[in-house]
Amino acid sequence: MLIMSHSGLRGIAPKWLTPELAIRAAIAFTRVTNSTRVLVCRDTRTTSPLLAKAVIAGLLSEGVRVIDAGIAPTPVAFFAVRKLNLDGAIVITGSHNPGMWNAIKMASREGTFLKGDLMDKVISSLRDVRPTCKDYGKVMKFDIVDIYIKFAKEIVDQDYIKKASPKVLVDPASGAACHVTPRLLKEVGCKVTTINSSPEVYFREYEPTKSSLKTTALILKSKYDIGLAHDCDGDRLVLISPKGEVLDPNFTLALALEGFYEKFNHRGSFVINFATSNLVRDIAKKLGFNVYYSKIGEVHVLEEMERRGALIGGEGSSAGVIFRELNPTRDGILAALMILEYLSREHISIDEYIREAPKYYGFHDKVSLDSSSNVEILLSQIENVVKKDLEYDIEVLDGIKVIIDDNSWVLFRPSRTEFCMRIIGESPNIKLTERIRKWALSLMEGIIKGKYP
Repeated sequence: MLIMSHSGLRGIAPKWLTPELAIRAAIAFTRVTNSTRVLVCRDTRTTSPLLAKAVIAGLLSEGVRVIDAGIAPTPVAFFAVRKLNLDGAIVITGSHNPGMWNAIKMASREGTFLKGDLMDKVISSLRDVRPTCKDYGKVMKFDIVDIYIKFAKEIVDQDYIKKASPKVLVDPASGAACHVTPRLLKEVGCKVTTINSSPEVYFREYEPTKSSLKTTALILKSKYDIGLAHDCDGDRLVLISPKGEVLDPNFTLALALEGFYEKFNHRGSFVINFATSNLVRDIAKKLGFNVYYSKIGEVHVLEEMERRGALIGGEGSSAGVIFRELNPTRDGILAALMILEYLSREHISIDEYIREAPKYYGFHDKVSLDSSSNVEILLSQIENVVKKDLEYDIEVLDGIKVIIDDNSWVLFRPSRTEFCMRIIGESPNIKLTERIRKWALSLMEGIIKGKYP
């Protein structure tokens, strides 16, 4: 089964996400956006070259001039769209999903995901669209990494980083950032070692989690100042401390915000998604930001940022940071650079920062669902149980968020990228956190088994 949303088309490839579908998606994208010059790039998955060729074929059949960037991270591709004044981009990447999955992401000429109405038009026209071959476009190979690295180096004060000369272990998950993040950090003065950096070999699960980063954390322990881990397309960044502790993804957004504030001395609006930790909220308020919430998903965060005039925002729950005026998309590479500059300027270590940060204990579980599950009914059942048996408040911006108290909560939300229910929560009390987690998982299991009407 194919998952189609504002973040693209996603499924097991080539079983569900087929080359034929990729061709039709490229044609639909061209017709909906009236594009004549489109960038195409891909990640390192085994199915990505096939799907990229299919996308290029679809674009060429519409007379489009294709800029083939080969392997490149999503944030680099989205940046290049604006820098080269293109009409858009199509990126073949499964991002954080397991290796058998893949996806087709589509960017507008602004270097952001297509707005919801345009993506809806692309999706609605997929079934009936067919090639006309009235014209035939051209393909031009182009390396977009150089222009991105030049841009990124101009943002930071390299003197701070060169003076600190941090020892950094980079784990790009054998993905598209293999030849970007390590190179950039070396050029600004870091001492860089890489692991899982061969694009041809699948070393670990693409999603950077405590489980998938166990080996990386062991190698890093007591030998490096910081560890940086990406997913397959480089839009996520998870940090590892010198003690070998894989940090909660919310620390990425918190540290990026600190770095942004110190660098630009900017206060204003700050947008986070509905699943972001109160850790980030507390730090933002300490710095003087007004905090606003959005639905989960890059498209929704960016729309709320534009509405509020926010220059920085993101998704702490998935280690995503958006610097709207620098590169208006989740950019794990730029986030790494901003964090390293901040730590170097302030002469503090990750461990020191953690000791001083607000203490929250969180969990992030997922319960598998059948592809035919009606998630709206499941959410309704969760809401009914909470309203009937408990006295907690409920927020429904995105999924069902049960507010235990001012600092403790649990969110039930169906994934838009996998067939599962994500259950995310936290509390400043570790024992309460575990009780909330057990209750939430038990409730979800009971509903799936039909114990509740």
